[in-house]
Amino acid sequence: MSEEYKEFLKEKEIIEKYLEKGLKIEKIYENLDGTVVKFSNSDEEIILTTPNARKLIVTKLIHA
Repeated sequence: MSEEYKEFLKEKEIIEKYLEKGLKIEKIYENLDGTVVKFSNSDEEIILTTPNARKLIVTKLIHA
């Protein structure tokens, strides 16, 4: 398993954990570190660095 794939799996797990808690995606924006995702009713935010995690979060947003 490549390191990039392992990193994607970690980011996917984090995304799914927040969505399973019932949090909704409130805001997505890009910066030099990656894609920042903020969730509603929470001060939490995550930074996605892998292309596959970025695609996943957009897919989750569209299908929400």
